[in-house]
Amino acid sequence: MKSESNENGLQHGFSWRFLIVWIATLLIVFGASAGIVMAHQIQLGRQTSELAQTVARGPHVLVMQISDGSPTRTIDSAGQCSRLC
Repeated sequence: MKSESNENGLQHGFSWRFLIVWIATLLIVFGASAGIVMAHQIQLGRQTSELAQTVARGPHVLVMQISDGSPTRTIDSAGQCSRLC
């Protein structure tokens, strides 16, 4: 099947090559979009499982070793004088 040419020498007609390239381009675009969506879903699943593990461990509590304080303590109240009265 030969393409017909017009008076300018340009060819018009059905091109299998154009159709194949167009379909391949569409498949690549759809495949890339699906890959991005799947990667996002996998990332959300990982974050969800990490958060579930964190919640299962319970609250985060900071623990310090008890330090020895001084043996005596001084408490001043507002109504008392600081010197011997």
